[in-house]
Amino acid sequence: MQASKLCPKCNTPNRLQARFCAQCGQPLGAAQTTPVAAPTLYCPRCRAPNYSTARRCERCGQALLPAPKPSTGRYLGWAMAALGLAALCCVAVTIVGALGILLLSYEVQASLPAATLPPTSTRQPAHRSPTPSPFVSLVPPVTQAPLSTQPAAPLVPPVTPALLPTDTPTLLAPPGPFAPQVGAYAPDFTLPNAATNEMVSLSQFYGQPVLINFWATWCVWCVEEMPDIEAAYQQHQAEGLVVLAVNVGETQQEAYDFARRHQLTFTILLDADWDVSSLYNLEGYPTSIFVRPDGMIAYIQLGSMDAAEIAQYLSLILK
Repeated sequence: MQASKLCPKCNTPNRLQARFCAQCGQPLGAAQTTPVAAPTLYCPRCRAPNYSTARRCERCGQALLPAPKPSTGRYLGWAMAALGLAALCCVAVTIVGALGILLLSYEVQASLPAATLPPTSTRQPAHRSPTPSPFVSLVPPVTQAPLSTQPAAPLVPPVTPALLPTDTPTLLAPPGPFAPQVGAYAPDFTLPNAATNEMVSLSQFYGQPVLINFWATWCVWCVEEMPDIEAAYQQHQAEGLVVLAVNVGETQQEAYDFARRHQLTFTILLDADWDVSSLYNLEGYPTSIFVRPDGMIAYIQLGSMDAAEIAQYLSLILK
């Protein structure tokens, strides 16, 4: 038995380090802790342990599979024991066969008559001068060229041609480290646009302040903060602010209808397979990542924000 946080909304046990409920997404805060059984469900995607009552993985949001039956381990133990016994039998048969072959070869050699060898002469042959061979080589002898007394010429490195300027400069990704934490560079990703189906990458906005917001239509707190994010985007759009709202685990039609119903003008991206949310190690929704123009993460907000908080965090990335 081990302690866990009990969700005040749906009474689902969660890890002590969790900040949001794995069942309903409710912020836990100072939730009541209670002893529960050890985790029995493991995420098929990130292999994180979850409690038997969880419907989605509390680390990556993946739908959980039923826990394996206890009898599987017993059958696996029987199978391993059978394999071990078969391996021992094979080793025993191999040893017995090798001993039989050695014994048979010894009996065959003992039945053969001994061979009579001629006597060995102890007289050494007289020393003779070597006789020249009649073989004539058709290859002319190799004459070694005299060594040059001139000093060796110094090695000159090859000349690299100058790069010609291009009409559109290519923006290279900054050096690492890349990690979803403050002070590191935001990991790059590419997702489809919910409105146009065009592929959008984070790296194409290098040089601009970017707000990455992970959300879902079923998340109440995500819906509450959307109008404040839209207002901040309209206010700072002229300063180059880019808002990438990453919808997690839902269809294109659901995300597009939500954006049109709430009159959102910033970019809506689709993370249907939880790839980017797993890359950023999300703990709940909504989660906002504030990225500076140089690609460095300036702040990570877990949970919803109001207008004052959005303005405070945007001041960290706006020029």
